[in-house]
Amino acid sequence: VSILDKDANFINLNHKQINIMGYRSNVDILGKTYYQFKGIPTDTAEKFIVQDQRVLSKNQPLRYLSYQQYCDGNWHLLLGDKNCILDAKGQMTGIFSQAKDITSNGLIDFSRFMFEANRKYTQKISKVGFNYILANEDNVGEFSKKEMVILFYLLRGKTAREMATIISRSEKTVNFHLDIIKSKYNVSSKSAL
Repeated sequence: VSILDKDANFINLNHKQINIMGYRSNVDILGKTYYQFKGIPTDTAEKFIVQDQRVLSKNQPLRYLSYQQYCDGNWHLLLGDKNCILDAKGQMTGIFSQAKDITSNGLIDFSRFMFEANRKYTQKISKVGFNYILANEDNVGEFSKKEMVILFYLLRGKTAREMATIISRSEKTVNFHLDIIKSKYNVSSKSAL
């Protein structure tokens, strides 16, 4: 969990976030920006800032998948959401972000594959990881792990048959997940995604 003011200064981090960022307490992070955190390259900080600005400008939640090496020396695969914090008058005062460390959920091998498969794209973003926006609309439903995998390959131009081969499932199973994803986005074709 992290809380930032509307100028992207950190107000609070939970204990686990403090540790992976290389600090000992909230006092150490109070008022810092992404640029000031240990071990976060400038291009990664810029990606986080763009996400925060998007949340604030649209007043809509944002879901992301991030794979980065942090100051604790470990790679962390985080699935998270960012939301606006509103005061009693409905004015935006900051951003509330919560992420789940899913590194040990069996997705770590998939995430390494994603990073390697997209190296030509991710090197432009960061030399040490990636950060994908998965959803940023209120009407988008929760995605299962399999749906996220299917969506990832779909966005990279893979056919249902190619996805089936890659993830060792039948083409029928892939199409089943594609139909669920289309229904969550309220579209009738893959190209509309």
